[in-house]
Amino acid sequence: MRKVITAEMLQSQRGRDQLVLDEDAILTPSARDVARQMGLSIVAPGHKNAPPAHDYGTKSHRQKPIPPSPPRPMANRPPTNDRQNRVGNRIVICSFGIDQQGILATLATAIAGQGGNIRDVSQTILQGYFSLILSVDLDLQSYSFKTFKERVMSAGRDLGLEVSIQKQEIFEAMHRV
Repeated sequence: MRKVITAEMLQSQRGRDQLVLDEDAILTPSARDVARQMGLSIVAPGHKNAPPAHDYGTKSHRQKPIPPSPPRPMANRPPTNDRQNRVGNRIVICSFGIDQQGILATLATAIAGQGGNIRDVSQTILQGYFSLILSVDLDLQSYSFKTFKERVMSAGRDLGLEVSIQKQEIFEAMHRV
């Protein structure tokens, strides 16, 4: 299993001048920023300053894996079929801003709190900027689109993100022009 090194994990590296990565380690963008702020040089395996492979760390220094969360039950609402979704229950959410921890979690929580169900996700990080496109099902007979939009946009604004929310039919019409 690959080890993910987060910004929080780097806090224990204070006082050091070098961070030596395991061969299979993944350094998150926020961890890279924290390392830069702390003045830590990052040494990857194979680098001329890297210690021998057996010195990369002991198991006692490795973070214990987080057990998966149990699945949450879906909200009590009748299932929708794809025809209903194509007709107007699908929402497209686009978000853009400086990359930071918890963007997807915050937006997903706001969406789920309004009865939305994320159907598809596309995300990328480019030079420290996070962009996200979500396709969301929302039962528009039970939930207000206006309220949904306001609450999800508010959650995005709290993180300093630009958020655009449209019904899929409007989104598709705009991109056909």
